[in-house]
Amino acid sequence: AVIWVSDMRGFTKFSDNLPAPAVLALLNAYFERVAGAVLDHGGEVLKFIGDGLLAVFPFKGDESPSTVVERGLSAAMQALSAVEGLNADPPPELMDALAIGPIRSGIALHGGDVFFGNMGTSDRFDFTVIGRAVNEASRVEALTKTLGRAIVLTSAVAKHVSRPLDDLGAHALRGLAEPMRLFSPSEADDP
Repeated sequence: AVIWVSDMRGFTKFSDNLPAPAVLALLNAYFERVAGAVLDHGGEVLKFIGDGLLAVFPFKGDESPSTVVERGLSAAMQALSAVEGLNADPPPELMDALAIGPIRSGIALHGGDVFFGNMGTSDRFDFTVIGRAVNEASRVEALTKTLGRAIVLTSAVAKHVSRPLDDLGAHALRGLAEPMRLFSPSEADDP
């Protein structure tokens, strides 16, 4: 699968300065756009984790890797555009939040082997995806802010992308023995 991990940037600033109903309105508006982009491109939203999102674009049937990767990358580009639209024309309930600053997002796309399943307890199950690739995607997402890129791709994904990418070099990731080479679409620079 292509694994998507995203996170709202600066969420602590919003949550520290807004009442709970305003924080929930902000999160719901943000997720409407970000998760909506995932769903629009055939992805599966698995979890909302605070201000983060875990989704996947599984390989289905005879789809080529480049087709699945393109769906994930197109969803990421759409999500960024939708969030920018929210910043430019916010609904009235977000005016206080956006007075604090614009909404931004970091999105990591990584490819690898995963497995799906229910996990939890006999009283509470959660359907999710697990595997080393999920952990790696999470580590890559944490670098989006440091690298100043809204979308960061690993080489496992980038090798299937036909549009121009910027090579961001190899980066050490916590828990991995070898550095991972990262890329970004040049049109996805942080504003």
